[in-house]
Amino acid sequence: AGPTSGDDIRFTNTDWIVKKTTILEKVQSLIGPDVHVALLNDFEAVAYGLALLDTDDLEPIWPGDSAGPMRIVCGPGTGLGLAGLRQIGPNPSDVVAIATEAGHQSFAPETKVEHEIVSFFSERDADRNLNDPITYENILSGDGLRLLYEFFTQQLDATVPAESSPEQIVAEYYKNNLIAKNALEAFGFILGSFCGNM
Repeated sequence: AGPTSGDDIRFTNTDWIVKKTTILEKVQSLIGPDVHVALLNDFEAVAYGLALLDTDDLEPIWPGDSAGPMRIVCGPGTGLGLAGLRQIGPNPSDVVAIATEAGHQSFAPETKVEHEIVSFFSERDADRNLNDPITYENILSGDGLRLLYEFFTQQLDATVPAESSPEQIVAEYYKNNLIAKNALEAFGFILGSFCGNM
C-alpha cells in the first residue's frame, strides 16, 4: 500500500510504518537464518498473479487484441492501487511486476459533469491546498464514492442521508435510487477511463 524502498515503509493512506529489518529478523527467528524476505507493494504482488492466468481465466470487456507484453491490475480501496506486469522472456514466468502510485495522477475530467465533480471535491476538502489537484485516488477510493453520492444528491436538490456508506449506496442502486445510480455510473466511467488510459 505504498512504495517499498528504504527500511521504514510508510503506508500511503494510513499512519502505519513497517520496518523491513524487524520483519526480516522476525521471519528468520521463526523459519531460519537462511530465509530471504522481500517486501512488495500490495498491487505489485497481485500483478505477479497475472502470470498465472490462462486465456480461459479471462473475460474480455472490450474487443481486440492485446496491446503488447504489458498487463495491469488496478483496484480502489483505501487508495487506488495499480501495478503492471511485463513479459521479459519466452516463458510465462519470465515477468517483472512494476509497482506504481498511478492513483496520484491529476484527475482529467472529460465531461461537464466531471468538471463539476472536480469543483465539488475541491470545495469539500477544507484542508486541501488550492494548488493541489484532485487526483483519481481522491475520487475512486476512500470517501470518493460517498462524495460522489453527495455531489449527485446536491445536483437533485435532495437531502444527503446521515449515513451513506459504499454498501448503502450500492443497496440503494439496486432499489433504483437515481442518486445512487448516477454516483455508481460516474464512479464506473471514471474508473474505466483511468484503467483505459494506462
